[in-house]
Amino acid sequence: MNLLNKVLFQICAFSLFVGFTLPVCAQKLQEYTGPYTINGYQGNANFSYMLKDGDTVFQGPFMLKRSSLDALLEKEDESFTIKGNFSAGVPTGRWTFSFGVFNSNKQTEVEDYQYRVLVSGQQEEVSGDFLEGKLQGNWIYKVSKIKDSEIEEERYSSSIGYEAGLPIKDFSIANSISTLVGRFLRDGIAHDNWELFSAAGAGTEESWIFENGLLLKVIQREGNTSNVFPVFENNTAETEVIDLNTGYLNLVNLTQKNADADFSKGLMQRLLAENANRYQKINNFFLALNYDGFKPKFKVKAPYFSLEKSDIDYIAQAIETASKYKPTLDSLLSNAHLNILKRTDDNVYFQYNVLSYLNENFIEPFSELKTLNETGIIDNLSVTQLYASLWKNGAPKVPFEVRAATKDKTVVKVFQPESYELQTIALNSYKGFSQMAEFTAISITEINNKLQRLIREEKGEQQLLAIEDQWLKQQETILLVKDSLEQYGNSNQKKALTAIQELLETNLGVYANLETIADKKAFAENQITCTETLLQIANQISKLPENVKTIEEAYLDPIWNPFMATVMNEEIKKRITSAYKKVLVPYFYKQSQQELNCENAAALHTQMTFAYNRMLQLRNLDTHKLERKLKREKNPEKVLQLFEEVNTKKSK
Repeated sequence: MNLLNKVLFQICAFSLFVGFTLPVCAQKLQEYTGPYTINGYQGNANFSYMLKDGDTVFQGPFMLKRSSLDALLEKEDESFTIKGNFSAGVPTGRWTFSFGVFNSNKQTEVEDYQYRVLVSGQQEEVSGDFLEGKLQGNWIYKVSKIKDSEIEEERYSSSIGYEAGLPIKDFSIANSISTLVGRFLRDGIAHDNWELFSAAGAGTEESWIFENGLLLKVIQREGNTSNVFPVFENNTAETEVIDLNTGYLNLVNLTQKNADADFSKGLMQRLLAENANRYQKINNFFLALNYDGFKPKFKVKAPYFSLEKSDIDYIAQAIETASKYKPTLDSLLSNAHLNILKRTDDNVYFQYNVLSYLNENFIEPFSELKTLNETGIIDNLSVTQLYASLWKNGAPKVPFEVRAATKDKTVVKVFQPESYELQTIALNSYKGFSQMAEFTAISITEINNKLQRLIREEKGEQQLLAIEDQWLKQQETILLVKDSLEQYGNSNQKKALTAIQELLETNLGVYANLETIADKKAFAENQITCTETLLQIANQISKLPENVKTIEEAYLDPIWNPFMATVMNEEIKKRITSAYKKVLVPYFYKQSQQELNCENAAALHTQMTFAYNRMLQLRNLDTHKLERKLKREKNPEKVLQLFEEVNTKKSK
């Protein structure tokens, strides 16, 4: 009940208590004009209503709008206008929605004695009719890019015809890349070929072939190549009518997990998902008014596999296990102390690997099972398909083997929890989910109890744990830098970050072999300082190519070329830029790759920082003497010394 409802309800309740009825409390139409908020849309409203059991029942014309000239001129304005009609709280007749995000260049024009401000941004417009609360006739949804108060580009549009709330006949959905056209039967069920055309005029890119709601196959085309993806064309199971929503699109994708080509390249499912999301935006507005009827309601058929109550219980047990034990598992796997102990303690190493295996092969698939259950498609997959979708390489065996020795990765050991009574898992059955869930719960509980005792015994001072945690987080940040260079970095960058990672691993090994808490604390504190410097060097290494480019651009001078009759950029102070690029940069790479340690890391960081900043300064300094001295200088230490000796007096 919103604020307006509460106030009116309290007034009416008091009036009844004292023995008379106020006019506002009678069952007759009232008018409201003023501030109003629905589902986050806060603006000025004008509507008629009646009170029924303390709730506002809308009746007649409705309008809610907002715009702010001050916000537009200052930065940006998010405006909206919503117009329509209600009959006894149910939307009816014509409805229009307009949402805009605009900014202005603050330039104005005067037309017919009125100031006009040109705006740019994005405009969403939705329009169509309701009949007795159901979508009726053609509904249009458009998203346009606006430039200086004119439509510059139509980014999205859909046109869908409805009858009694169900889509009928032909429809179209388009964005700036492609256009989808298709049709429905009278009952809103997808039928015939749905075709996706390229906006560039390259012809049909994708076809979904429906037969009375059942998607038989998908054809994707790229140039002269066509890939055919069978979906349900060989289905022999019963079928049921379901909504073409995110769950159904997920179901279609699951049928293509083992396809020869990449099914995810298809654009049709993305366009359908975008349309559903845009409709949901309008439906969220109506949901706040206790109406849930603004949905595309595209209907399709899917295979249906009836589940017994016991099957549902087995699935629920697996889902519950994932929800209950995943926090414990994540906590153990991310524990800083265990991450250090596992490097030298074979028992911790083994149990840590068991936890990783349980996470990858049991908890994560059970979490995916939860997602499938929430989207409502579990009974649209056979139990065999369900297993295949959760475990691409087959369901895990119980018991299982994992690596068990820190120094010899070939040593493996079988894991089986002590309190678990060995049984054969009924794979490819719903009961198998329950059995695997039981095994997972017992396993995580036992390992957690053992490791928690070990943590309590080993951790000693709480301060040491905090230091370890800080240290490992620094290392994780360095690894993120390394990962970012895997795809786009050059070979020197990759070698440097690999060397830094190896240095970190060596230091962790030294730390793990220390026996006393005092020794560990002193070593770890020293390593935090060192690792912070290594992180700074890692960031500098990742930016070296960009820094070189910045310096090259800084040392360009515009020169008039009379022969070309144009201004051209000419490189200046070439000996200085050459010294940086051909002497210092290779030196920095070499130092970080071969000779880096905690003793010289700070010096390298200082040299790299100084060299880059000094290069930007030398651009505008008198460097004639420096350039003469750099003529044949190949010693990086000497180059850095010469850089430092330059007088800060600017060149004329």
